[in-house]
Amino acid sequence: MEEKTYALNPGRIKTTVIAFIVMLLGSSILDLIIFQPIPNGTLPVNIAGVVFLSAVIGVLVFFINKEAYLKICENGVDHIVGKKEAHYPFDDFLGVNVIKHSTNGIYTGTTRYMKFRVPGKDDKTVNINCSRLKAAQFDEIVAHLSKNEFAQSESKEELDNLFDTEKLFDIPKETIIKKNKSKSLLVNVVVIVFAIILELVMYFACREISILTAILVCAVIAVITGVVIALRVKMFAKFRNQVPERITIDNYTLAVDGRTFPAERTIKVVMTLPNDDTKDRILLITTNDKTVARYSFARLNNMDPAESYPEYSKLYSMIKYWCLQRDISFMASLG
Repeated sequence: MEEKTYALNPGRIKTTVIAFIVMLLGSSILDLIIFQPIPNGTLPVNIAGVVFLSAVIGVLVFFINKEAYLKICENGVDHIVGKKEAHYPFDDFLGVNVIKHSTNGIYTGTTRYMKFRVPGKDDKTVNINCSRLKAAQFDEIVAHLSKNEFAQSESKEELDNLFDTEKLFDIPKETIIKKNKSKSLLVNVVVIVFAIILELVMYFACREISILTAILVCAVIAVITGVVIALRVKMFAKFRNQVPERITIDNYTLAVDGRTFPAERTIKVVMTLPNDDTKDRILLITTNDKTVARYSFARLNNMDPAESYPEYSKLYSMIKYWCLQRDISFMASLG
């Protein structure tokens, strides 16, 4: 990967403009309520004061909200904030922390951090906030850091000869499908029961207007429920087809259920982190003709590991090493 710079604070100007507008509106309303410039005949002076105060706040936000960059160099990472610059060698990369936030079950955003050891201070670490990066940019940086980490241990004999013997992974496809089918059916039943209750409530509420209105409202609810259930059934059928049964890896080929992906034709592999329990564990393989093969191992459930593939962590490591040894782009899906 050639030297590349990523903006950690790309919305600096936008944030400043928003701060100015919000301050302008807020102070204008307060000025009208408190000082009443129109009846007092001081409107021009008050407008000038409001604009000046808003401009001052905007300037303060601009300078407080400093430009920040992450620069990938030949021997490490530069973290630049304003005029301050800190360098972290690749050896000091300690991993990432991705946190997905939700309120009442509704997704509200994701925070992403990279953790480095402070050079010369082995007991001190620093977390660099990368939340403003696009998910693909964050994945790209982490992929490069992981590749460098591997390159430093690549000469180890156990890694050099890792795939001389074929690695075989048998996935309990039927068990995974059965477990997830039970969960999917339960959700469908809950949706149907909720729809029936909603229809009853709406029927008795709307029949006061007219029976026809009540019937139409119930019909709309029934159609929407039918569409939701149909989409869920379709999604599960797609998931069922994407769960593999057997994966083999040797020095030359990655194979999934008999479909082979030779190293020379594979350009990128993306996998979900083993400890990510917020989404389905997936394996995406992109070949040089731009086709993408997608495989699913279901979502990690620590209460019932059988809902996903128990050996997924080992499979993740093997595929990662296979890719990095052959200079194939490997990315952890962190977005």
